[in-house]
Formats: sequence, C-alpha cells, structure tokens
Amino acid sequence: MTLWITRCVSRRSRFLIGFPCDAHRMGRGKLYFCRAVGSGRQTREVVADPALMARLRLDPSRQLLGAQCSGTLILAKLGLLDGVPACTDLITKPWVEEAGVCVLNQPFVAKGNVATAGGCLASQYLAAWMIARLEGIEAAKSAMHYVAPVGEKDEYFLQEVQTR
Repeated sequence: MTLWITRCVSRRSRFLIGFPCDAHRMGRGKLYFCRAVGSGRQTREVVADPALMARLRLDPSRQLLGAQCSGTLILAKLGLLDGVPACTDLITKPWVEEAGVCVLNQPFVAKGNVATAGGCLASQYLAAWMIARLEGIEAAKSAMHYVAPVGEKDEYFLQEVQTR
C-alpha cells in the first residue's frame, strides 16, 4: 500500500472542504507545490476579467504548472507560454493561437516546470509528469500501472512524459 503525503502551503490549517492540514511555509528557492489549471465552459470569460486574472499567482520558477484543454488559454493569457509550444483541445486551439502560442497536434508537451495537455483523456499525461517531477520516474510508472487498463499495464507508461 502506498501512503501519499499531502503538504498544504498556506497560512491556514483548514480549508473550505473541511479537512485539517498542517500548514507549511515556502522555503526560498524551493519548489513546494503544483498548480493544475483545468478547463471549463467559461474560460474565455475568466481570461477577459482583469481583476480575476490578477488574482492568479502562478510562478513556474517555484511551481509545477500543468494546464489541460482551455486551462492552456489561461496560461497563455498570463504570459506563461511565451515562446513555448502548447497543447490544448480543438475548441480552444484558435483562441490559444490568437494569444500568440503555437499549438501542437499532440496530447502533451512539457518544458521546464510548465506542461500542457489537450483532450480530457490527456489528464493522465499531466498526472504522470507531475508525479515524475516530484517523486521520480519509478513513482510515475507505478501510479500509471495502477490505473492502466487490464491487459495493457506493462506497455502503458507514456513515453511522452518528460521529467526534465
């Protein structure tokens, strides 16, 4: 049985969903947490709201940032994909390109601490990448093996997941 340890970087010790969590402080120059930017029907409204966008504190020098589908548009509008190709879903693709980002025709790409995925079923790419970056490639292989379909477990680990 694998024990997962969760660390919450916060001033608070309790969160809206009600679970207790010991607060941890961010160390200077340390990578302590990941941010996953999901997708939604109102993403275009979100990126059009300067006040809301200003509240997003994403910093790839201290965080692993993963975006899926229209979450890629949020990273693009925040300037976090400047000069970096990205992946997104087919509906969001024109808006991400309009934001000046080259969209690749593939499910996943990562560069440094930023990764993007296109398509709902590409979430496993983001998960494997984050696990590999935080816990190592063997931990990512183990996690993917656990969730892989029966009969495909041995060949299932995704070669596209880069750890660097």
